[in-house]
Amino acid sequence: MLQNNLTFPLLPSTWHKIKSKVAWNSSTNPSDCGSKEDNATKGPVLTTTVEKGGKGEKGEKGEKGERGEKGENGEKGERGEKGSLGSRGLDGAKGDKGVMGSPGNIGLTGPKGDKGDTGEQGPKGENGKDCEGLSAAESGLNNVGSKSMPAYTCSSIPDDGSFYINPSRSFEVNCEGYKTCIKLPDRLRSSNFNTSAYEFKDKKGFWLSTLGFTVKKLYDQDFSRLLYLMTKSEGFQLTMKYHCFNSPVESLRIMTWNGNIISNISSPKTPIKFVIPEKSNGCKDAKKNELKSSTIEIESDITSYLPVDFYLGDIIGDTIQKVYIELTSLCFK
Repeated sequence: MLQNNLTFPLLPSTWHKIKSKVAWNSSTNPSDCGSKEDNATKGPVLTTTVEKGGKGEKGEKGEKGERGEKGENGEKGERGEKGSLGSRGLDGAKGDKGVMGSPGNIGLTGPKGDKGDTGEQGPKGENGKDCEGLSAAESGLNNVGSKSMPAYTCSSIPDDGSFYINPSRSFEVNCEGYKTCIKLPDRLRSSNFNTSAYEFKDKKGFWLSTLGFTVKKLYDQDFSRLLYLMTKSEGFQLTMKYHCFNSPVESLRIMTWNGNIISNISSPKTPIKFVIPEKSNGCKDAKKNELKSSTIEIESDITSYLPVDFYLGDIIGDTIQKVYIELTSLCFK
């Protein structure tokens, strides 16, 4: 056990109460002379030994301390292991119907068929009529190119005019200097432009087919006739009119029958281009809300470069725009 030695002065009145050993200094002896005041301050000095007490009882639990400040962010942990493959989700809703794709490439010519059986003799014909005033195709004169004897193409017909071609499924064409030109309906009149044109507003660049344009509407011909002419020819010349209402023609792109995209500039991939003659480019300088038109010309030695769709890239903010593309001539050579 530890001990503490304490030394402190005692007043005379307390001397008899202390049982500990008292050490008297020569300066504090009671027999020393001195005044009462001196004896009061120079009394005996008590030297005693005090032992340390035992361990006290455990104190009561202190009150809850205040909330400490937020600690700093810890270091980023290591990346966890890859989770297992989740279960298959529910089937999604059926999507919208897609846009009609462009026509495929022309197929190869099939092998020649076997000769058919000889047909039965037909009934006797009626008496002939006067053919004066009828065309060669209608009257049967010159035979080749008539309805009863269609030619293969106009290359075998020396005259210009209206004739029949395709012996297996004849149809009428215009022959112009050995070129075979399809017959087209009357040109579009400005009075019915609003009912025929495609209208759009606030759109990004788009293909005209997304607004309902079709190859049938452009050529107004049965596909079998076009395919026949494409397989029997070595090229074509085509002219169209681009009717515009707030719709420039500078960013026009054309998709062809074989899937290529051409512009007014040729490239190694697409060696052909379309041409817009400057003198007939009315859409270039058209004023707002003014109906104009531009001529588009395409010529190629490959018939599969016929146009099938048109990309419009000249979009003017929230302005109403209209466009209509009219085929004005198509000749195969």
